[in-house]
Amino acid sequence: MSDGDDKGRPFVGRIHSADASGGVAIPLFEAGSSDQYTLKENEYLVVSEIHIVSAAGGDTYVNTGSGAATTNSSIVFRGTLAANALVFNGEYEPCWQSPDLGGPLYLTAPAGVVDVVVLGTIHVASDGKNLSWKA
Repeated sequence: MSDGDDKGRPFVGRIHSADASGGVAIPLFEAGSSDQYTLKENEYLVVSEIHIVSAAGGDTYVNTGSGAATTNSSIVFRGTLAANALVFNGEYEPCWQSPDLGGPLYLTAPAGVVDVVVLGTIHVASDGKNLSWKA
């Protein structure tokens, strides 16, 4: 599929977790689909919005990588949240994925119920090259 007009295909990532302290994958869905979507090696995400509600509050991350946020992962969102507060952030740089990961985005938050919705678009690399080196 070509992405010549560079509009991308809309996606939503959403998760409800009782304990994301060890890092949990955020499942992705193409707009209008109930089937979980796995990015192809030549695709990447552009995140436009992140909505987070955390019962416990505390340091919360949305990152690329393989699980809990570390210095080796790419941080998409980082913040110290108040308990039961809604956080909305918008306008993010492209998030690259690696094909060996279960999902391209991960959530790390203190133990306790947390809900996250991520909105954006899925794009195909214009040169058709594998983007796994970007992860």
